[in-house]
Amino acid sequence: MKNHYTTLEVSQDATFLDIRKAYLTLSKKVHPDKNDDSGATEKFKELNEAYEVLSDPEKRKTFQNQFSQMQKQQEFQRKQEFQRKQEFQRKQYFQRQSEFQRQQWDKFEQRVIHIQKQQELERQWELRRQQEIKRKQQQELIRQKEMKWQQELERNQEIQR
Repeated sequence: MKNHYTTLEVSQDATFLDIRKAYLTLSKKVHPDKNDDSGATEKFKELNEAYEVLSDPEKRKTFQNQFSQMQKQQEFQRKQEFQRKQEFQRKQYFQRQSEFQRQQWDKFEQRVIHIQKQQELERQWELRRQQEIKRKQQQELIRQKEMKWQQELERNQEIQR
């Protein structure tokens, strides 16, 4: 639906005289005989249609009702579109947040796995160290026994001489 007020460049509360004055001024500018523009004929038809509707009180009232309805509908559609955009942005935000949280959780899990591996390596190292200590102790015991046997052997040999 065309906005006849915009076509005539008047406000919605314009008087009949304001409408007539605007029509006469604009018709001189866009009249096809005085304007070489290719769209002049179309603009002049729109201007005449707007003047015809707004200059007749009954037609203007009907137009005003339809125009108000259209404006309300457009406002309702703008609000719906705004709400859809807000909902979309909200979903995007939560998706980004959940993605971020998932990434943080993945990093946390990787860190935990890394720590567990470190602990396992340390445990294995400690186990090997203890085994090495035990092996050295056993070797020391064996060496001490060998020394003892050697001393026994030497004593026995001295006794025999």
